[in-house]
Amino acid sequence: LPLLTNVDIEETDPATGRLLVRWARPRAGELDTLFNIPTYRFELFRSDDLQGTNFLLNPVWSSPIFNSYSAMSDTNDVMESGLNTEQNAYSYRVAFFSNGDTLGFTSLASSIFLTVNATDRPNVLSWEHIVPWSNYRYVVFHETPTGSGIFTVLDTVTDLTYTHSNLTNGETHCYYIESTGTYGLPDIFDPLINKSQIACGTPLDTLPPCPPIAV
Repeated sequence: LPLLTNVDIEETDPATGRLLVRWARPRAGELDTLFNIPTYRFELFRSDDLQGTNFLLNPVWSSPIFNSYSAMSDTNDVMESGLNTEQNAYSYRVAFFSNGDTLGFTSLASSIFLTVNATDRPNVLSWEHIVPWSNYRYVVFHETPTGSGIFTVLDTVTDLTYTHSNLTNGETHCYYIESTGTYGLPDIFDPLINKSQIACGTPLDTLPPCPPIAV
């Protein structure tokens, strides 16, 4: 089967968000082209959530028909647009067909969804994803100054959370996460880079004052 390699947020917007989906064609040795003969084709399916519980019945994209294995590109790219990437995570899977029969579906792969929880002075960032490869590094990008569209590296972590401390209450800060991952396979593109949507948070002092002490 093919291997999904990217579900990468290209633009954060509630109505015109864009997302790049990429996958590698089946590995020739595993496909066995003498048994699973041409023609070949792909269908891409989307679920408007992280867990893949709402896959559409119809594909969002269908490939042309390939008359041979070599006619398929090493990788296939589909740019989805008109999505609510600001508020939703999206997950995908690819169906692969040989000689008119469905050989099966890839494992699900989702976009990274970033959440910013604002507290008194820090912003606490957390993110989640479901992917078939292994992510081993996450780069936290911070917009400086806010509203400029210019993002610089704030930190690099291996966990799925990060605390941006010592902020000024009332000032908004925006972020996105870039993951680095791998399948660990010699003939699959490496490293795999994917981005989350942009998410913002404004630290606020929400702690009530201490009650007065009776004297």
